[in-house]
Amino acid sequence: MAMTGVLRPVKALLLATAILMLGGGLQSVLLPLRAQLEGFSDLQIGIFGSAYFLGQLAGCMFAPVVIARVGLIRAFAAFSAVAATIPLLHAIVIDPIA
Repeated sequence: MAMTGVLRPVKALLLATAILMLGGGLQSVLLPLRAQLEGFSDLQIGIFGSAYFLGQLAGCMFAPVVIARVGLIRAFAAFSAVAATIPLLHAIVIDPIA
């Protein structure tokens, strides 16, 4: 079987994952810049970065449980919805706690 035949069933999933990763990389650059423009302290901006990676660690522990419970497609849809909503909330709610 050719390589394109192997990738065809998961092409949409791979493309969606690539778009989410590009967006996440862009967000990790723009969020500290926006926080600095909004007047947050350097300590707060550092805590934002640490909390981001703490959330990734928690996601690594939590995601397999969700996938086992509801399935890969539904879990991917839910995680994608959260990943798309959070940057919008960052733009609306300008508060270090949020």
